[in-house]
Amino acid sequence: MNKKRKICIIGAGVSGLSSAWALSREPEKFDFSIYEAQDHIGGNGTTVDIPQRDGSSIPITPAVMGFIDDHYVMTHLMEEVGYEYDKSEFSFSIQYDDDVYAHDYDTPFKARMKPELERFKKLLTFIKQFERLGFFNPFYLTSTQFILNIFNFSYDFRYKILFPMVSNVFVNSKPFSLPIAHLRFTFDFMDIEQSVQINVFRNGCRAFYGALTKSFQDRIFLKNKVKKVVRRKDSVSVINASGIEEVFDDVIIACNANHAYELLNAPSFLERWILSSSDYVSDAGNGIVHYDDSILSPHLSRRGLDTTITLTWAQGLEIMRLSSSSTECCHMLENPISLAW
Repeated sequence: MNKKRKICIIGAGVSGLSSAWALSREPEKFDFSIYEAQDHIGGNGTTVDIPQRDGSSIPITPAVMGFIDDHYVMTHLMEEVGYEYDKSEFSFSIQYDDDVYAHDYDTPFKARMKPELERFKKLLTFIKQFERLGFFNPFYLTSTQFILNIFNFSYDFRYKILFPMVSNVFVNSKPFSLPIAHLRFTFDFMDIEQSVQINVFRNGCRAFYGALTKSFQDRIFLKNKVKKVVRRKDSVSVINASGIEEVFDDVIIACNANHAYELLNAPSFLERWILSSSDYVSDAGNGIVHYDDSILSPHLSRRGLDTTITLTWAQGLEIMRLSSSSTECCHMLENPISLAW
């Protein structure tokens, strides 16, 4: 009888959990453990419960908006684990003084930006052709900022249309530092001019993770931070924050590139090149999308808060996060236009 391969999965985000689910389908071949540094699973797709005025709460995963039907791997996985998702729509609108830009809505500002919108769509089509090169695609190592400069896109196009749109998708206040190839992938998910149909997680990603991990929850070890991964001749050693070393046949590093680079004891030239090329920035909640005094001022004045306001879009709802030196809270705006506090 062949010996089971002992495998360590580092990271309990969607990548690590999906890898574990795949291994769990062949229990005669694999014996795996999942090590997660945090006290919960989910990684970037962590679900939070937003309190409502009636005492109930709504589960929201702020960093994950949804996925499209063309993401057939995701839809197939959900069907396999018996998880039902919901249909929704991704629609974007933003206003700067008298300049209004919105999906499916004609405005003077949108008409003025039309030539640049068309030029940007042609650019995305051109970049997509290089995806057949795989790893050798030069746009994986070319920043979005560089491309916008080379093709002379205006300030208004960059910062009144593209920046707020992709900031919401990446939950990142520095989206132009990302490779243009990554940004190109984003427009498989959405359109720069029109709203698109998307699928969203019913009851947040947490419900999906519950269905996904049903058969192997006892193999997830939380608050178990890995410090180093050392490759031996016939095995791989995993050393945690307490200095405890375990030996595995294989290791799956399912975390961001920065962390993967830090974990590897002796990365190869190719590993250093690839992992150092993607600068992961975890700044969810710090990017201010917009201010609207007509909505925010009455709420703030009634509470006497001297505070920073952050608004972000999440699964068709808006989250208002208020924080000050003495107070921190989070409220859901179910209908910001007609809201009466």
